[in-house]
Amino acid sequence: MEPSCDNTATGYNTNTQNGTRLVKDNSSIIGSAPCNRHYNHSSVFRERDQAFPIPITANTFIQFQIPQMTTNTLNPYRDYLGTWQVMHLKFTDGQQTNYFFLLSLNGQFFPSPGPNFCYFTFDPEARIVDDFQSMFKLYGIDPLPENLQLDRIDFLQNAFGNTTTAVQQQMIVDFVRVVEKEDTASSQTP
Repeated sequence: MEPSCDNTATGYNTNTQNGTRLVKDNSSIIGSAPCNRHYNHSSVFRERDQAFPIPITANTFIQFQIPQMTTNTLNPYRDYLGTWQVMHLKFTDGQQTNYFFLLSLNGQFFPSPGPNFCYFTFDPEARIVDDFQSMFKLYGIDPLPENLQLDRIDFLQNAFGNTTTAVQQQMIVDFVRVVEKEDTASSQTP
């Protein structure tokens, strides 16, 4: 029988939502139990009555603000410790091709093997508004794949390694929206 990774001796994680704001905390002492990983995952679904998947066109934009994404480890691989936090977007094109966008701060990405992983950094003090077509084009995917859809948005925190260093991570997500171009002007504020 495999040991459980859900052991309070290894740390804790919480996900608290208040309106559109999500506060994620991940605290861990790695190496103190049979499991050497502490993971905190949450998903978001489109506001109101529209659910995933969301069709993506040349006029589809993402809007978000993540004012805090902190970790107490200065070097994400110190003592073989890998810590990362990302907003993870998964797309498909109807042909079984997956595309992944990883949005984070410098130094907090996780290494992802394989094609179709696109990495973006953002300013935590800014409200981000960007169109998906331009984001795909930065990675040489132009034009947009036919039948492209956004399948999910996840917020991930991970502390992984072989050490007894205490790790504390916090992510605050004020809001995230996927809108069509004609909606972007009216949706600038949460």
